Amino acid sequence: MRLVVVCLLAAVALADLTPDKIALLPGLWPRERRAVNRALKQADDPHATLRGAGIAGDLVTRLDAITSGACLNERYAHALVRTIPTLTDKQRRLFAQLVPATDGAQQALLAQRTRLEHLPSSEGEALRKRLRAQFDLQHVRIEKRFWRVALYALTKEQRAWMRPRQLQPYSFPLDALNHVYQLPGLTPSQAARVQALVTEYESESAADAAENARLQTELTRADPTKRERLQKAAQAVTDRLAYRLKDVIERSVAIYTGAQIKEIDAIPPMTSAADRHRHPGDLLHGLTLTPDQTKRAHALGRRIQRAHQKAGRELNTRRRKLAAAEMGSDAPQALTMQMMQHNATAERVAAMEQAGRKLVLEVLTPSQVATWVVSPHER
Repeated sequence: MRLVVVCLLAAVALADLTPDKIALLPGLWPRERRAVNRALKQADDPHATLRGAGIAGDLVTRLDAITSGACLNERYAHALVRTIPTLTDKQRRLFAQLVPATDGAQQALLAQRTRLEHLPSSEGEALRKRLRAQFDLQHVRIEKRFWRVALYALTKEQRAWMRPRQLQPYSFPLDALNHVYQLPGLTPSQAARVQALVTEYESESAADAAENARLQTELTRADPTKRERLQKAAQAVTDRLAYRLKDVIERSVAIYTGAQIKEIDAIPPMTSAADRHRHPGDLLHGLTLTPDQTKRAHALGRRIQRAHQKAGRELNTRRRKLAAAEMGSDAPQALTMQMMQHNATAERVAAMEQAGRKLVLEVLTPSQVATWVVSPHER
């Protein structure tokens, strides 16, 4: 009887850990992921198999609980925010409204997009294509806005807590190199070492990247007799690219300070370096504010302006000191100048994030924030 119960429990667990979920598990490189997939097919306890592969147990539990299907990664990531153990009451109230509003808006967009496939052919494929692109753009826009709010509303420690628990598509920062260049306290030596790693990776990967593109093109046209051979060749190329990237990532960790690594871990998903430069006043677009909210929002705007002016003055002072040294364009001081510019940018970004935090948690209501996230406007 016990054996029957164990088998039934294993079957239920395997049913919950569907292939689309397993494909999203983070921390697995291609060869490791294939090994885990093979082991899961024979596993009596899939959770133990995943733990053995280094997958956190709480991540697996969350994957068990969420339903498969459309927007799986988005729904998982949004729900993860609400499980951060250190959320304050204000943060809980905000995400209690924002998460279901975001999920609902994206599901509604998906439903509208699906209906396009049932339009009469007389409507024209050109119209379908244009509407699909509009729905897809709005889906991404909503997702980026959600994470911009998370950037403001959550502390660095809270955002870093999510990093190892995010699914694969969200586990690496978007636009990573530009994020690195605006790390607080980044030195010219660190920047030079990072750039050297990037150049090395691009040089060593160029041939494999071109080969991978060629193989993918051939696969789309290949007949069944050639497909298996092409798939194996593409897999080998993908493995080489992946493990070369893994090596670069591991070597880059030694370049940063502990504080800088925490900064990288705290970058939210779907957030580029350019996104972090955007003024939090964008969140006011399309909203009707009370007089008190308008007054407080303007005060935050003035605070950002003062921080920008201070950073600008300090940067100009340092520039004049370097100029007095009569540096040449190839001198070490030139790289120092670039780093000063990046550090000034980091200071401005920090000021905007601080103001954004007050805006979403103290000035705007959760309903207003949710309205901005799901609204169709472009800002």
